[in-house]
Amino acid sequence: MNLFELNNVRISKDIQEMAKSRGATVFSFSPEVEDVLKALVTVKPLWTFEAAGWSNTYDIGNTKGMRLTEVKVYQDGEELGKFYRTRARGGEQGIFVTNKRIREKRERGGGLSTKDTKKAVAEIKKNFGATTVAERVEEAKRLARDSLYSALREKNQYAYRANRTMQEHLIKFVESAEGQRLFWEYVGNKAPQTEANTIHRDRGLQVRLDKEHKELDVMHDAFTNSKSMLVLRTNGGYITLLNEEIKTETDSTLPEDIRMKLGMLKLVQNEEAVSTVGFRVDDSTFVISMGG
Repeated sequence: MNLFELNNVRISKDIQEMAKSRGATVFSFSPEVEDVLKALVTVKPLWTFEAAGWSNTYDIGNTKGMRLTEVKVYQDGEELGKFYRTRARGGEQGIFVTNKRIREKRERGGGLSTKDTKKAVAEIKKNFGATTVAERVEEAKRLARDSLYSALREKNQYAYRANRTMQEHLIKFVESAEGQRLFWEYVGNKAPQTEANTIHRDRGLQVRLDKEHKELDVMHDAFTNSKSMLVLRTNGGYITLLNEEIKTETDSTLPEDIRMKLGMLKLVQNEEAVSTVGFRVDDSTFVISMGG
């Protein structure tokens, strides 16, 4: 079987450029990688196998060859994982298989290292595949949780700075005999207009940031306790998560109030909240407030 004649086997552009720079015109896979590849190419015709790593070049008469040692696997443009030649236990050549699912299952090593071709093939068949809806939702949950926490922490810092600035204005007057009770009377009746305007501006900033911080805190708590809706916008519609229930929706099936809130969140920046509406994580991920 000539692997390079198959429609689902290709060589990456980087490898082709490297081969050209080194004068290599013939390619071959290392025996370990080739055995795994031959066991998969015909049984997985929808997968694309891309040579993505090499170890050395070698002479074949007047031509030069390149030894390929790593293969990345794709389906519909999504990388499913990769396998490559490695040194297995005992110092012998073997195969290392890895992708996100395998890494999450294994506490150490990040993948399967084996000298057994059948074992490597079985691991690939078991764990390589398109990202499921549940996996996408789980990743979106992590992203939304981290984004909310980051926004909450940042807003907390801004609110603290605004409070400290406001306290500096108050302390100026509190140190006088009249005391804090007369502060706003002083601002309204005695303070220069420029100073009064500055104080009112900073007071408005303090109130706004405190309010935004409290709203983010409520959203963060609601999301953490599954009391808000996570919405993922896809090419064909939406995926929603509410009370641990995953649904696939279209524009026609998505509730009108959710569509309205999504429309409002599409107008704001990433990691920005809209009161009683929700929080925009990024262009395709939103947290929708279910109250109000």
